[in-house]
Amino acid sequence: MRAAFFALPLVGLVGCLMPTGFGTGTGDTPSRAGNESGTTVTEATGKYAPLPTDASKLLPFLRDENYRDYPHDEGVRPSSGPHGVAGVRRYVQPKLASSQSAQTFEHPSGAGAVLELYAADGATRIGWAVSVKLAALSDGGANWYWLEALDGATPTLVDEGPGLGICINCHASGDDYVLGAPL
Repeated sequence: MRAAFFALPLVGLVGCLMPTGFGTGTGDTPSRAGNESGTTVTEATGKYAPLPTDASKLLPFLRDENYRDYPHDEGVRPSSGPHGVAGVRRYVQPKLASSQSAQTFEHPSGAGAVLELYAADGATRIGWAVSVKLAALSDGGANWYWLEALDGATPTLVDEGPGLGICINCHASGDDYVLGAPL
């Protein structure tokens, strides 16, 4: 099990192999109450928590699972890329889900996704990979924020920041730097 934690950053260095197909999901689960990251989903208005673009806010957001109300894959599935040892589960921020469904050329600012990364047993979450668009134009991937972190009592940051070369190189083959079919 511990070997999976060491393999994750090394696998990320290899780069993406191919775009990945995704399952479908509903994302109709009710919202959560307040949390340590200070971001909530409001049931009454149907608004979803935005993805933070700063590691100090995003890591608590991930630990508190504030993305779980986003549309998502039905379950863990094998990864065709460098994320996860045995599989991933994708949660798509609603701005991205709408943009993908509309087949827009450029996704809007704030669109993004969270991948939960799973260990070889297919049941143990070992971390996350996150992407969030920072501006209306992608500017060659420079306007996408990327983060990869390992799960734990305190999530451990692997890498983060706007325009990360390794992320851009892989995601450049996607639709505006997004791999995977709409949910």
